[in-house]
Amino acid sequence: MSNIELTIFGEKYKVTFAKDEFTKKCEEYDFYPESTRGICVNNERMIYINPEQDFRSMLHTIIHECLHAMGNVTGHRELAESTVKNEMFVDMIASGIIQLLEQDNFVSLLKTFLKEGKIDGSTNGQN
Repeated sequence: MSNIELTIFGEKYKVTFAKDEFTKKCEEYDFYPESTRGICVNNERMIYINPEQDFRSMLHTIIHECLHAMGNVTGHRELAESTVKNEMFVDMIASGIIQLLEQDNFVSLLKTFLKEGKIDGSTNGQN
């Protein structure tokens, strides 16, 4: 998987899945690469993802690290800061998002809303 760029609340973050970059960043922060799934380095606007994960774990990690980025950009400390309590909070939100995405009716709803800008004839407050 190659690197991608995401815009998070107007800030551009690069996401890398390169094993060597991930390992180097783990060493820099004194993390164990074997037990670390991802790292969000806000001052670099970079997210490093451990590519040696199964699909579901990687999806969870991408969402988790993006939530950290969102917290940083918006000033939401519970999302941005990496404390044990905050990591549990961010993990819970990432898991909830995945549970929603796994439901076909939710995905259909999202596609309809994003494509048409409305749900069941409403215009979401727009005329």
